[in-house]
Amino acid sequence: MEEKLIIFSTAKLAKEKGFDEKCEFQYDIFEEGNKHNGRLRDFNHAYSTGKPMDKNSNCLNSATAPTQSFLQRWLRNNHNIDIWIVPFISKEPKQFEGFYWNRGDVINVGKHSSYEKALEAVLFETLKLIRN
Repeated sequence: MEEKLIIFSTAKLAKEKGFDEKCEFQYDIFEEGNKHNGRLRDFNHAYSTGKPMDKNSNCLNSATAPTQSFLQRWLRNNHNIDIWIVPFISKEPKQFEGFYWNRGDVINVGKHSSYEKALEAVLFETLKLIRN
């Protein structure tokens, strides 16, 4: 089984909410027009080798890109938020529902077509709860 990295929007939000753990990958954050985009980069290759960024780069900064399970563990250990994903019993196609538990409240973030998509949605919604 292969670990899945969080997507750019989740990584950017995690950084805003204080996630600053060492990770193997990161997203470089670029401004294009009025929106931000990210480019996934292998942290060790790009930075420990001293390879400079493109001179024409409009990179603003970066956000680390942990695996979904690493971010899930960080939320549990640092913010006491538990997350779980359960299969939704229905006719084909199989769906998964994502939930998180925060201070006694159980919140459902809806049905998704895969475990990983449900987990990503829950991670993103949970991060929005954290106050800086």
